[in-house]
Amino acid sequence: MPMPSRLLILAAVGAPCALLAQPAAAQVLDQYLPPNIPGYATELGVTVQSRLRPDYEPLGIRAGSVIIRPNMSESLGYNDNALGTTQSHGSMEAETQATLAANTDWNRNGLSAYFNVDDLHYPEQPSQNQTNWIAGVGGFYEFGRDRLELGYTHFNLNQGPTAIDSFSLQLPVTYRVDDVRASYTTQFGRFSVTPNAEFSYYNFDNTVVGGQPFSQQFRNRDMIQGGLTTRYEFSAQRNAVLVVRGYDTRYITPQIGQPKRDNSGFAVLGGIEYLWSGALRFRALVGYEQREYTSSAYKTQTAPVAEASVIWTPTELTTVTGTLSRIIEDAADETVTGYTYTTFRGVVDHELLRNVLLQGHAGVQAADYQQGGGTQTIYNVGVNATWLLNRNLQLRASYDYTNSSSSGTTAATNGPNSGDYNSNIYLLTLGVAL
Repeated sequence: MPMPSRLLILAAVGAPCALLAQPAAAQVLDQYLPPNIPGYATELGVTVQSRLRPDYEPLGIRAGSVIIRPNMSESLGYNDNALGTTQSHGSMEAETQATLAANTDWNRNGLSAYFNVDDLHYPEQPSQNQTNWIAGVGGFYEFGRDRLELGYTHFNLNQGPTAIDSFSLQLPVTYRVDDVRASYTTQFGRFSVTPNAEFSYYNFDNTVVGGQPFSQQFRNRDMIQGGLTTRYEFSAQRNAVLVVRGYDTRYITPQIGQPKRDNSGFAVLGGIEYLWSGALRFRALVGYEQREYTSSAYKTQTAPVAEASVIWTPTELTTVTGTLSRIIEDAADETVTGYTYTTFRGVVDHELLRNVLLQGHAGVQAADYQQGGGTQTIYNVGVNATWLLNRNLQLRASYDYTNSSSSGTTAATNGPNSGDYNSNIYLLTLGVAL
């Protein structure tokens, strides 16, 4: 079946936008999404960590109707495998983060801005030093019960050797993403309809493999996506949900001698959002995704897909949070078109004292590569304790363990990394907020 054009894809799914579903080719960006920009926030509900604490909440800086919230943190510790290789190469780790968030406090409508910079240094492994930064703006406008949301974010990030799908990397590769989103929610009694549109542009710097420069320009691409989310409220805060979305990806600088990886696809998911007596809140969607490629060298890719999140509050002092996602993702290796990417993360937060918060978390990332490319699985567990000293200061101690393994992975065979490693990270963090 020939690949649909971009206009046909968008028309089929009712462009413009899906607030509920994240973009199929940007799943790895989810951990960096600005929390206060309309169209990007994904939090399901309030947890022990996000709960307001009047005695310890930073007041922010007021400038008229705008509240500005600056904060920064400094972390020092040790990473016993900064390179993510079978033979560990450890280093001290120093991380400096600074964030500046601003929101209006109007009764209706709103504007937001967000900036974050994250600088990582490894004195014994300086080749892994990197600086990431994110800047975003957005706003929403209400027309009666309808709501328009617009957002733009620029990401300047680094993909390191320890990340999923990083077999060809010895050094962090810097890449940039420009992402624009728009959505409009309309109410029809118990029904609501949210069309959305999104455009993302990816641009990669070159890296070094085996001591030689290695171009990453073949990964440069743009993606356009359109979707439609419909909800039916069968009782208060309990909805049936249907999501339909389509996308089209074009690679700008294809590698000479390799088939083009341009592709288009669609996904359909259905499920429910449910609030149960205030103690349990969850969203669960399951469905099907199909991706087709311009080149006949690549087979059509299909997979069952899912998006789920849950917050359980067994007591006022404890919350349990879980998120699950399964999508089709673009691969970094030029010989592999893509992979089915499954992620799960579970978190338990406990308020030991009003100003002492404990957390334990566990997660898994699994990649099943196309064309017999093999599999990769990364497990992570960790604990941390946060001591809120006052409104402006907090101290955190954390430990994280990661295990990565791969099997029959073509990219690992051709690249410098096998994908098999263990790492332990110990950090002590001092945070300052106004």
